[in-house]
Amino acid sequence: MDDRNNSGNYNSGYCNSGDCNSGNCNSGHYNSGHYNSGYYNSGRCNSGDYNSGNHNSGNCNPGSYNSGDWNSGNCNSGLFNTNEPKLRIFNKETDLTMTEFCNKYGYPRIYPIITEYKDGKFVTYEYKDAWQTMWDKTTDEEKQWYLDLPNFDPQIFFEITGIDVRE
Repeated sequence: MDDRNNSGNYNSGYCNSGDCNSGNCNSGHYNSGHYNSGYYNSGRCNSGDYNSGNHNSGNCNPGSYNSGDWNSGNCNSGLFNTNEPKLRIFNKETDLTMTEFCNKYGYPRIYPIITEYKDGKFVTYEYKDAWQTMWDKTTDEEKQWYLDLPNFDPQIFFEITGIDVRE
């Protein structure tokens, strides 16, 4: 058992707090996997309790990318869902699930940087300023990915990002 940087009992891995954690960077109790907070999580990047799968918030989700509780499908919000819902984009439902969307369109590798470590300290940027900085550094091809999204609405895009693409 490696207890470097751990607090609590029966931890293996690094930077765990709480009790009976395995993996890395877990807080809470009885977590396995990495970057979990809460209790009895397995998988990665879960918050809440009793999640298996990855990137869940809420409780008792065995699927992945769920918010809410008791969802066994993926990408659900709400309660007791077993399938993957159709994706809403720009306030309108599409014919695609998130899995189908990612298979068809891919997912951008560019993100607005909200917080970064710079000159020995953390710097936090306003959300819309971070979008503008990212947009200014983005190629025309990368910008087109956003503009080609199903249901693209320039007004909604502007409301969220502060970037005006209307001509």
